[in-house]
Amino acid sequence: VQAPASQQHSVAVTHRTQDSGAGRYLQVAAYGQQSNAIRAETLLRSALSDLAVSTRPVARAEGTVYRVHVGPLRADTSLPDLKQRLAQLGFTRPLLVDFP
Repeated sequence: VQAPASQQHSVAVTHRTQDSGAGRYLQVAAYGQQSNAIRAETLLRSALSDLAVSTRPVARAEGTVYRVHVGPLRADTSLPDLKQRLAQLGFTRPLLVDFP
């Protein structure tokens, strides 16, 4: 899953490569290249300044996948509203995931 071409731009950013917080997250994208995950994370942090955004690298047989997450979500976070905001940014298929 990639952000639309109009939103793919090169940005230097300091980011967390892993958020160890337990809770509920929306996984909004997964990339085979870390640079794509960083671009998506940068876009999301800018647009969703009220929410935490992080990238989790996951080692797989085919190589590392960089999953971009929003969260942990607060109890008062409206999932329909958040999904609509994400869709407006080009992330149309977020997955709700729980981390212990």
